[in-house]
Amino acid sequence: MCENSTVFTITGTTPAGGTWSGGSYIDSTGKFTPSSGSIGANSVTYTVTQNGCTSSKNADVTINANPNPALLTATADLDYCGIAGTTIQVTNIAGATYVWKKGTVAQAATTNTISSATNGTYSVDVTLNGCTQTETDIVVTGN
Repeated sequence: MCENSTVFTITGTTPAGGTWSGGSYIDSTGKFTPSSGSIGANSVTYTVTQNGCTSSKNADVTINANPNPALLTATADLDYCGIAGTTIQVTNIAGATYVWKKGTVAQAATTNTISSATNGTYSVDVTLNGCTQTETDIVVTGN
């Protein structure tokens, strides 16, 4: 799961009727709040008492960091002169995938850089370990 994932409840534990414990990221009913956990493994424990016997089971819930595609070119509007356009670049994150769009139209670029960007508003979705972060409203103006 990603650090910005929504709150969810852990289900499917047997036998039913136990309680959850761990850090501030989980309550006794199994409601898990990713934004309260840490990047990496977060330990949780399920404890149940039946017929006077108490047993516990430990598990880790892994939270993956969202990629942070910082815009490396000017954060203000990008101007260019001529017909060639300009280059837009975000942080190169090892193992990430990149999907560039001009408006809502996907572009051919699949790396951290798009070349020959012309008039319009661009965005890039950067995905790493199933977590996606979007850099939006990159405005390019040509002369």
